[in-house]
Amino acid sequence: MDNERYVLEIDPDPQLVPTARMFAATVARQLGCAEEAVLDLKIAVSEACTSALEGSALASEPVRLAVTENGNDLVYEVTDASYGFHGIPDEPAEVFEKVADGAPDEQQMRLALIRALFPTAEVATVDAHSAIRFHVSR
Repeated sequence: MDNERYVLEIDPDPQLVPTARMFAATVARQLGCAEEAVLDLKIAVSEACTSALEGSALASEPVRLAVTENGNDLVYEVTDASYGFHGIPDEPAEVFEKVADGAPDEQQMRLALIRALFPTAEVATVDAHSAIRFHVSR
């Protein structure tokens, strides 16, 4: 059934990122994603959750991972407890070059990695919080 939504909320604790990764992978497998997509998804969710936790460092609200069925795609959305996400770089290669040159921006690196894996990745506003959203084909 289309538009089904699956949601996991985790406390703002980095030790819970593997739980989000496992949830994301389980939902993807159950809803028909290829294993290669699941592997990429696990990386993207880990990076998005880590960024969300950094943006929520002073917040006590949970980080939310939601998966929504949308036709042949699953839409993954990681929402932080504040406005911690900044724009995703259009050209991930440029970010990777800057990091290689010694100018680390960890969040931009994470977001560039998500964009490299899922070109549909975007930063959005959801319920007065920032979110990273991307589509996974099944």
